[in-house]
Amino acid sequence: MRPTVKKILTLFSFILLFIIGYIRESIFLVINSVLNNYPFPYNPSYIPPPEYLYSLTTQELINLKWFFTLVFSLLFMLLSWLIIHFVFNSKTYNKIVIYIYTFFISISFLIAGIGILFNCFEILYTPSRFIVGIIQSPLLVIILFSLFFLLNQNEKMNT
Repeated sequence: MRPTVKKILTLFSFILLFIIGYIRESIFLVINSVLNNYPFPYNPSYIPPPEYLYSLTTQELINLKWFFTLVFSLLFMLLSWLIIHFVFNSKTYNKIVIYIYTFFISISFLIAGIGILFNCFEILYTPSRFIVGIIQSPLLVIILFSLFFLLNQNEKMNT
């Protein structure tokens, strides 16, 4: 593949990552506006909540948020892996991406699980949410991409 085409596809991949991040944020803002009984258009995304959300119980809305948390975490991991694989085509880098995302997902769910188990979820929600927020944003793949790019440049200079 020509270098220019590869650069354009990489750019579009990052743009897609940002679009998915925006969609994720909008979904959670809408669900949170229903959970907190905020009247539309109070949610910052200005998207009216679908009517069926109002028929769900608080626990069902929380379960929906957990479902979307898992889905978007896995989606960001997959897209990040695809970008790194496409650009660098390195099994080592691919493994690092999977290990890092799995680590963050595991730590976040472990912290939340400890909070549920020891009845202190309210206290541990914030650190758990912070960690999952890292993996549900383009930030982590940008850091990994930059790191791998610098490593590649360093290897090229040393050969």
